[in-house]
Amino acid sequence: MSQTSAPLPVPAPATGRAARRSPGRLRLLLRTVAVAACLPYLSLKLAWISGSHIGIPDGSSLLDHRGVMAVANSVTVLMDGAVIALALLLTRPWGRRVPAWLLGLPMWAATGLLLPIMGGFPAQLAVRALGGSVNSAEESGREPFLDEWVFGVVYGGFIVQGLSLGLLFVLYARERWGHLWRGRVGDLPKVHAGGRALRVWAVTAAVLALFPAGLRLLWAGGSTFGLADAIATDRTTDFHVLQVLELGYLTAAVAGALVLAFRRLPALPVKVPLALAWAGSGAVACWGAWLFAASFAGTADVSERPTPVMLLAYAVQMIIGTLVAATGARFLKERADSRTEGGRGAGGTGRADGGDRTDGSGIGASTGRADGAGRTNAGVPADRTSRTAGTDQAADSGLAALADGADSAGSSRRSAPGGSQRSAYDSSRQAVPDGAQRSAREGSRQATPEGPQPATPATSRQAAPNTSRPATPDNPQPSTPASPPQAAPNTSRSAAPGGPQPAVPRSPRQSA
Repeated sequence: MSQTSAPLPVPAPATGRAARRSPGRLRLLLRTVAVAACLPYLSLKLAWISGSHIGIPDGSSLLDHRGVMAVANSVTVLMDGAVIALALLLTRPWGRRVPAWLLGLPMWAATGLLLPIMGGFPAQLAVRALGGSVNSAEESGREPFLDEWVFGVVYGGFIVQGLSLGLLFVLYARERWGHLWRGRVGDLPKVHAGGRALRVWAVTAAVLALFPAGLRLLWAGGSTFGLADAIATDRTTDFHVLQVLELGYLTAAVAGALVLAFRRLPALPVKVPLALAWAGSGAVACWGAWLFAASFAGTADVSERPTPVMLLAYAVQMIIGTLVAATGARFLKERADSRTEGGRGAGGTGRADGGDRTDGSGIGASTGRADGAGRTNAGVPADRTSRTAGTDQAADSGLAALADGADSAGSSRRSAPGGSQRSAYDSSRQAVPDGAQRSAREGSRQATPEGPQPATPATSRQAAPNTSRPATPDNPQPSTPASPPQAAPNTSRSAAPGGPQPAVPRSPRQSA
């Protein structure tokens, strides 16, 4: 008979003292860097809110809408302050007690807002270094929006924030939820009936992505379809590069969702499609929402206002990112639930109620059936009515051995007086193995409540003390003629492993 090897045990998330220990030097360094990277941006924003014009040249459109810019700057101050809060949460002991959604949602939004800058600003610098044109006031001839040094300070700070905060989150998530993305896609169980929502969401996101992806592809190739007049006129080399990056975010989001939903590419590690879905959905949804909200800020020049096609593309991007993010969240929840159910079984084979093998969270030393048909690893009975055939056989064997010893003790008592009877009784007790005595007691104790008790255990337990107790002056034993051996009345039990069950003598009370 072939034996299937049990899956390797998966380490559980750190708890207790390990979870409360102080962060290491690397995390302290990353936290310090993340907080320090926020200071230049926060300083500029607070200065602008207070009325300063530092970094804003004369004639900038930012000076035309002071009220709107004050509100927008206040919102961005809160958003950058959230980066500091996240850096503390990811490195302090109390951060382990924060619910998953309360941490995951702002981290997902931060990923979506910082990733396009982390990819776009270096791409613009590379285009300029290679001799391409970039969208700047010097090359386009427009009025400067901000001084050139402001972009370097602000976007450079965003890149440092994204790198440090991203590394902190990876370290945090690996310790708290790393057991959820261990293994490869081929090791995942098949999608059950409740998991069909994953496929529906993934396919819907893939279909919707055709519209913004097609637009990005057209714009990257030089088409002006759906673009605002000012954007179409002032297009530069970096514009086409940024459209390629936007197309890459859409592709990553949809590809990650489809792999998670349909379990394709079995050799691929589970963390790869999860990372693609996380980063891609954040960039598509959050950056689309930012551009959609910025389009309503208002501008005096009609040619600079986004067209309906652009607004529709931003809205569809928000829907796509939300669907992909929901697919990833549903996948992680189902995986966590399956591991929790497998851990309740705590069995060596890790089989849960439905019979599907879990990924190692239910590894133990016992049979590990979680359907209540046996004992758990702790030795606690799962059900008083669930005895195995091995327990019954052990009980029958032990009871038969006790009865046999009692018969020998009785015959010795009738033939030997006084101390000889006691010696025969002691020898008969020693002849019965300890395991058989314990099995007999356990078998008689674990009787099933569904039906009447078998006659054999009761007869054997009554016969042993009545016929093998030594005679004393205070308690004379009646002489009982030996009756011919009779078969045990319990014919439903299986014979002991060593052979057929010996005959059990009837007690005087039963014979009467």
